[in-house]
Amino acid sequence: MTELARPAARPAAMPASDVFLQVRNLTTVFDTARGTVAAVTDVSYDVRAGETVGIVGESGSGKSVSAMSMLGLIPQPPGRIVSGEVLVGGREIIGMGRRELRAVRGVDVSMIFQDPMTSLNPVHTVGAQIVEAILGHVRRPSRAVRRQARQRAVELLEAVGVSAPHERVHQYPHQLSGGMRQRVMIAMAMSNNPRLLIADEPTTALDVTIQAQIMRILREVQQSTGISIVLITHDMGLIAQMAHRVVVMYAGRVVESGAVEDVFLRPRHPYTLGLLRSFPSNAPAGRRQRMLPIPGLPPDPAALPPGCSFAPRCSLWAERQRCTDEPPTLRPADTDEHLSACHFWSEVGPIHAEGEVDVSSH
Repeated sequence: MTELARPAARPAAMPASDVFLQVRNLTTVFDTARGTVAAVTDVSYDVRAGETVGIVGESGSGKSVSAMSMLGLIPQPPGRIVSGEVLVGGREIIGMGRRELRAVRGVDVSMIFQDPMTSLNPVHTVGAQIVEAILGHVRRPSRAVRRQARQRAVELLEAVGVSAPHERVHQYPHQLSGGMRQRVMIAMAMSNNPRLLIADEPTTALDVTIQAQIMRILREVQQSTGISIVLITHDMGLIAQMAHRVVVMYAGRVVESGAVEDVFLRPRHPYTLGLLRSFPSNAPAGRRQRMLPIPGLPPDPAALPPGCSFAPRCSLWAERQRCTDEPPTLRPADTDEHLSACHFWSEVGPIHAEGEVDVSSH
C-alpha cells in the first residue's frame, strides 16, 4: 500500500487552459432485475492538456464506469448513458458511431486496464498485439509499414522498461511477470501517441516495488510526450504522488474535487476526510498515528438513502434533518475550483486528535 506523501512533492500545477477532456453531467444506468440502477450520476470534471487528474473512491463508487462510459465501453444492454456530454479535444463523443469511436480510442484516448491478463490475448505474442494496435488505424498497410510497426513495437517495449525487448516481443503474455505485462499494456496504449491516457487501477495487483516502477514510467511518459492522464485508483498515496487535481467519488457521484493540495490539506467532505484517515502517513515514526477505517459500508446503488448518500456513515451527520432530506449539490467551498457536496462543508477538516491522521504535517 502506498503511503500518503506530502502533496507538494507532485508535479507542478498546470495552467487553467487547454482543456482536452470535458465531462458534463454524465449519468449512466444499468437495467437490472431490481429495476434501473444509476451507476454514475451527474458526474462532471475537466482534464487539461498535460495534467494528471486522479479519480478516487471505494470499490463501487463509479470510478471505472464513468471512464468506460466516456469511451463507449459500457455493455449495451444492460448499460446505457441517459444524459450528459463528453468532449474530447472539443468533439462530442457520446452518440458517435462505432467507426468514429474506434478512431478516437487508441489515437486521441487510450486506456490501461486493471488486469492485463484479461486485456491481452493469450494466443498472440505481445509484439503482434502491439503491432495490431498500431496498424489498426492504418488503411491497407504496406510491407514497409508493417516492418516499421514491428520495429516500433520493440522501441515501445524498450521505452517502458522491458528488458531484452527484441526477445520479449516474441513472447506470450503468460511468459511475462505481472509487472512486465503492465508495461506491455502501457506500450500498447502509447503506440499511436494519444493525447489522453486513462489508467484504471494500473498497479492494484502488483507489489509495492513494481507499483513504484509503473508509476515512474507513467511520469516519464507524461514528461516526454505532454500527455494528459486520468488515474483511477482507491489509493490516496498514488494521488498525492501523481495527480495535479483530484475528483472524489461516492455512490456514483462526485462529492469533492479540486487541486490536490486543497483537497488533501483542507478536505471539505467527510468522506474525503475518512479516506485520508484510513491511509498510513509518512510522518516520523515517533509521531505516526493509527489508521481509522470509515465505519459501515457503501450503500446499495439500487436502494440509495434519501438525502446525502454518505449520511449513514458520516461523523458530522448527528441525525441532522437536512442531511437525510436534501441531497447536497456540488458547489464551491474555499475557492471556485475546490468543490464539495456537503451541506456542512465548513465544519470538515483535519482534526488534531489522538488516533487521527493530520495530512498537513507530512
